[in-house]
Amino acid sequence: MFDLFDISERPMTLEQATDRLLVRLLQRNPKLQVISGAQPLMLMGGEPALRTVLVGPSGSSSSQEISWVVTRVYYQTLFYIVCVAPQKDFEKRQATFEQILRSIEMK
Repeated sequence: MFDLFDISERPMTLEQATDRLLVRLLQRNPKLQVISGAQPLMLMGGEPALRTVLVGPSGSSSSQEISWVVTRVYYQTLFYIVCVAPQKDFEKRQATFEQILRSIEMK
């Protein structure tokens, strides 16, 4: 899943905009938990991005899922992409998620 989150009302840093998005996502799904200390800076399309790790129950089963929410400022919006996999399979899919994130180019 990917989308744009409007941050045009006032200037924000990447961290501030990401925190605001996370508040919105957690309001929609309060069962998600942010893994503290899991916001490493990375590059997406050659620009600074943050990766936040969330853990929560799957909507379709009783197992846990891991989600990466990766954010990047894009003009007056925050571009974000969410990569989700069952916790037991996440390690196998992590390289694919990283490849997707490295390949994103925005103009």
